[in-house]
Amino acid sequence: MSYQNYIVLLFLCIIFACSCGGRVSNPVTIKRDHDQELTCKQIEYEVFQIRKDITTLFSQAAKGRKKSTIISLMSILSPLGPLSNLFSDVRKADKVEINALQKRHNRIVMIAQKKGCGEGKFLLSTETKCK
Repeated sequence: MSYQNYIVLLFLCIIFACSCGGRVSNPVTIKRDHDQELTCKQIEYEVFQIRKDITTLFSQAAKGRKKSTIISLMSILSPLGPLSNLFSDVRKADKVEINALQKRHNRIVMIAQKKGCGEGKFLLSTETKCK
């Protein structure tokens, strides 16, 4: 192989290794321009959507933790152990997105309380952190 082929092969390996680090997070915007104009019905709908999104992300994160545990065990037992860490999710996108959704939820609840909406029916615990 020529010197140039080695460079191309190294470049392709680096691209492959970088692409295996997990998905990129896409957190929601916590403060939006139209927040103060929301009606009680819109607030209730948004809280429902946030709860649904958090539930979905928690289930995805649980699957990711299970996969990460399996990969960790395989890396201990395999002679190619360090290479198996390339396939673990190092970006923790679920955690970033869940935390952003919780902050958005807290903001919407504060607006609802100021407007007198909901009478506490859609309050979640606001101190919960994603692990």
